Amino acid sequence: MNHAHIHEGRSQALLTPENCAVLLIDHQPSQLANVNSHEPTMVINNVTGLAKTARAFGVPTILTTIAANGGEIFTQIQAVFPDQKPIDRTFINSWEDRHVVEAVKSTGRKKLVIAALWSEMCLAQPAIHAMGEGYDVYAVTDASGGVSPEAHDMAIRRVVAAGAQPINMAWNGWRTPARFGRAQKNSRGCSDPVRPCRRFRQPYSRGSWPTKPDARRAEFVLTVDALKDRKSRQARTRIAGLTSQFG
Repeated sequence: MNHAHIHEGRSQALLTPENCAVLLIDHQPSQLANVNSHEPTMVINNVTGLAKTARAFGVPTILTTIAANGGEIFTQIQAVFPDQKPIDRTFINSWEDRHVVEAVKSTGRKKLVIAALWSEMCLAQPAIHAMGEGYDVYAVTDASGGVSPEAHDMAIRRVVAAGAQPINMAWNGWRTPARFGRAQKNSRGCSDPVRPCRRFRQPYSRGSWPTKPDARRAEFVLTVDALKDRKSRQARTRIAGLTSQFG
């Protein structure tokens, strides 16, 4: 079995920083004023968090506004991309604006993460349009908003029925470790979930305890001391095992 081929296939199926682009549509004060599906501050915080995450992971991000004289893009978003000028449009459906489409195509990515104000028009229309041209669309539900809870809900149902995937800011796909399902390691590289390797200048992993008796004894004392504050059965079992060996 070709494990490398399987891994590559899974990577292409998942949303990763290497295979997607972000499209933020009409996050402007004038648009937010009529959003009643979410608390305004939450929308601002969520879309700003999305922008910062995209910037941190180097994900291409397209910013676009409609009739910018009605309000520039949120200052929080512009601060994340200070050198990027949003594409201003007159079309409600941003996918009808050739500058937006060209910007998306120039990224070379076929997975598109979209958030927009308002959901029922500025999210639903370009999302469905992009899917019609072969893009995989992921709609960020809590970084978008509609003029009413029902309008937002119906918009999300509409894009999902057309084939989009709904996600929200609680989704951390870009930050998920590839090997999280295996033995977890702490910040110092120790694969033992109980042994507090962060206490030592030189972290120890399984099978690499000090060989000299004095060093092993010092390791035992420090480890038991660190484990005394833990209430778990695993910690108590670890203490009992160390005590029987070195106590």
